[in-house]
Amino acid sequence: MATTGDDGTSWEEVMGKDLVTKVLRKGSGGQAEMGTVVMCNLKGFFVENEDVSAESFEEWTNQSFKIGESDAIPGVEMALRFSRVGDILRVRCNSRFGYGPTGRPEVVIRNSTEVKEEGTETAAKSIVAIPADKDLEYELEILSHLPDGDVDPVLLKAHPFDESHSVHSDEVDASDEDSSRAKAFRDYTERLQALTELQQRKEAGNRWFSYGDFARSARAYSKATQIADRYFNGNANSNTPAQALQGLTPSSEEGEGAAESNVGEANAALEAAEKAKEAQRRTFQAGDEEVVAVYVSCLNNLAACQLRLGDNAKVKDICIRVLEIDPANHKALLRAAKAALATHDYEECEVCLQRLVEVAPPGSSAAVAAATERRRLKQAQLEYKQQQKKMSDNMARQLFNNKSSNSNSSHSNNNTTSGTSGSSNSSSNSTNSNSSTTIEAAAPQKAVAAAAASPALTSVTPAAAATTAAATTATATATAATAATGSADWGLLLLLLTSLAVLLVSICLVVWTNKK
Repeated sequence: MATTGDDGTSWEEVMGKDLVTKVLRKGSGGQAEMGTVVMCNLKGFFVENEDVSAESFEEWTNQSFKIGESDAIPGVEMALRFSRVGDILRVRCNSRFGYGPTGRPEVVIRNSTEVKEEGTETAAKSIVAIPADKDLEYELEILSHLPDGDVDPVLLKAHPFDESHSVHSDEVDASDEDSSRAKAFRDYTERLQALTELQQRKEAGNRWFSYGDFARSARAYSKATQIADRYFNGNANSNTPAQALQGLTPSSEEGEGAAESNVGEANAALEAAEKAKEAQRRTFQAGDEEVVAVYVSCLNNLAACQLRLGDNAKVKDICIRVLEIDPANHKALLRAAKAALATHDYEECEVCLQRLVEVAPPGSSAAVAAATERRRLKQAQLEYKQQQKKMSDNMARQLFNNKSSNSNSSHSNNNTTSGTSGSSNSSSNSTNSNSSTTIEAAAPQKAVAAAAASPALTSVTPAAAATTAAATTATATATAATAATGSADWGLLLLLLTSLAVLLVSICLVVWTNKK
């Protein structure tokens, strides 16, 4: 369904009234297809109650969007999908085809296409934030279409095929020479195709990073690294990551000396990686230098995204991949140090910062950043030691309090028993007194009965029996007194052992007397 605009042109509904397009100037050629890279200029405007803002809130020139890769908001991508080269068109979209209920924060466009650390570069300009649930309108000027898999013409012009890459020798026949030339041209074409895709994914990642959408930015950079990996693996150029950041943390038992030793080992590992740098680069074919440079740039930018997203394990893995190719890479060392610090791997952080100080020129942004991270590292180490001391003090205090509580509980039980005995009425006192008398009187009788029951003690002298009875009476009296006063368990055990010892002595005396 079409509706006529104020300028006499008609709006075409793409997704009902929520997404409509209008062609201001019709181009030529076929429409874009899935996978087509569309280069265009665009301007964005706010829409309020069908009224379009007079000034644009953002403008981009010579931007590339690959159809199907979500390089733009849905409203813009759908408009590009039906575009032709030379078109100038308008697309008006409901907020659900724009930035939805979350909107978009203020955009800072930086001078460099390389994602950098905060505070290390000057912002070129700022674009206002997009409010939540805001309808938008874009004006698009279509500059070119590049079919999926084609090489960017700009790259073809900048990197013409070099016949010297093929073999020329009087010792090989024409067929071999033609085969060599064909292989060289195939490698050349594959290299430029990989470079084209890498640059497209990097551009998309940079754009989303500037928008503050680090998840989408990370997806674009990750796709770029996959393209590069596929290209290098396809050319038998696989690399073994240098384990410069792994296995460097000493165990807690090794102490500070071990930490210093591991720092030295880490430096040795990094130096070994530095020496292997040239040999490793020889695994790349001649002419791969630019592909490697974009690859490393995308890896560094991917690490920056993951650092913002808080996935420090991925940051370290990505930085290792960079250091595998360039052991002195400033960004990789700095971001690896930040990730190590965030995960409390202080020795690993120190290794990275020490290496960065060694390779960064004095006064450079990398050296300044390293100094800043070292201050943060020292502060974190100090706080960690203070926290450990506090935990130790708390544990010691808790153990002391537990012992004091047990001691107080024992005294409390004794006092409770004594208080109960002291507060009993006279009849209770009388009963207790009678009970004590009964226990004391019964004790000699039990001792005599026990002696009589023993075959070895059939002849007991009155004196020995009296001695035994007296000892047993004392034991029984002490036991009764202990039970009455509610002594602690360990005291009762000691008293019982003493009683057994006295009884044993009494038995020995009886035996000795019988022998006499």
